[in-house]
Amino acid sequence: MLLDDIIAILSESQGSLNSALLKTKVLLHSIGKKELAAWVTNELKGYPDLNVPDYRIVHAEVHAQLSNFNYQVSDYMLPVMHLKPEQLENLTKSKCQMSIDSIEEAVKAHRMKGTKLVRSLPPEYAGLFQKKLTPGTNIFSLWCEINMVNVENIYRKCDPACLTSH
Repeated sequence: MLLDDIIAILSESQGSLNSALLKTKVLLHSIGKKELAAWVTNELKGYPDLNVPDYRIVHAEVHAQLSNFNYQVSDYMLPVMHLKPEQLENLTKSKCQMSIDSIEEAVKAHRMKGTKLVRSLPPEYAGLFQKKLTPGTNIFSLWCEINMVNVENIYRKCDPACLTSH
């Protein structure tokens, strides 16, 4: 019965992955698969720390608001190839700890309005990029813009129909 409910939810075009995961958690407890139930709990509530599955590591680009004497740019993608490997990884990869419900909402908002997920960066990070910009250019704010295709892939990867891969 529960399995049929889960399949029905996943088959609906407007079906909620959150609802399917809640029913999956009940099913896993009833068949004694408690180790998988812990994974479902993390997907439902969000991961409490940076220890996330590989499919929750998403790519990002570093953007900034900057200006100089000739122009002002509100969204400029910064160059990153000069960074040290650990800096590059820290800035271009993000571990997505969000709940699946939050991810679902972010994906919907992106599809409907073009909104994106961002990770703000402290002003000190501007120093990593200043020398690579035209002299006289000032960075006012910077952030990492998360690749929404990767976020959509998280949504697909935690489909209860794929439990055998976890």
